[in-house]
Amino acid sequence: MKHAVATATLAVALAGAGCGSSTSVLDYCQNGVQAICARLFDCDPQTATQLYGSQSNCVNQNNGQCANGTCTGGKTFDQSAADQCLAAYPSASCTDLEHGIFPAVCSQVCK
Repeated sequence: MKHAVATATLAVALAGAGCGSSTSVLDYCQNGVQAICARLFDCDPQTATQLYGSQSNCVNQNNGQCANGTCTGGKTFDQSAADQCLAAYPSASCTDLEHGIFPAVCSQVCK
């Protein structure tokens, strides 16, 4: 992954995470940061290392994105979809993630 793609991957994925103040939504977002950072380091360790230095730095630098927002537009958080989304990241195609294609179930977390 190139620098911009790796950064965009995190930003787009977390924007869809519905990060917010609810404990379950906050947990989902923080777990999502861990899953996405792990996948970035799996898919392109050289670029990920250049960007973040380590997987733990990736998590630390991106957990701040979990502080604001909730499911918008009257949508509600679906814990089951969140669990399935997180479970799908380890096997998500690196090529798909590079192109901003995330596990389909992740779009169902806020519905």
